[in-house]
Amino acid sequence: MKASTFAIVVGATVAAIAPIGVVNPSGYVASLANLLGQSSLVHTIAVALLAMGTLVLLQPVASRSPSQRLVRAVAWLSVIKSLLMLWAPALVESVTDWMTTLPAWPIRLGSVVDFAFGLLMLWVGRRLIGAESDKGNDLASSDPRATEHA
Repeated sequence: MKASTFAIVVGATVAAIAPIGVVNPSGYVASLANLLGQSSLVHTIAVALLAMGTLVLLQPVASRSPSQRLVRAVAWLSVIKSLLMLWAPALVESVTDWMTTLPAWPIRLGSVVDFAFGLLMLWVGRRLIGAESDKGNDLASSDPRATEHA
């Protein structure tokens, strides 16, 4: 998986979910607790995160740009987080219990930070797409079907 794709998927997901925590923090926590209470769904999400993070880390590093480093750091964090979700389900339960005891303002603040992070990841993904296009690494220039029809 390209780093740009990973950044856009993570950014879009976080930016889509985070505003709910700003508008309705109690509903956000209740929904998150309900989601994390379903172990098969938690395992599915963890395996998907593990696969995406691993695919990013298996790609050779095209450059040492700050954008590339940020995406690889987030990929490492997603791999570590997903392994913890798979191997330590009690940790997921304890985090869920802790979140339900928080007042509304930390949930709102965390959601604002999450939203900003989502926008940052979308911006980084777009920058990486631009860098790939400048180097000729995008799909249009690497796909032989695109050159034979042009």
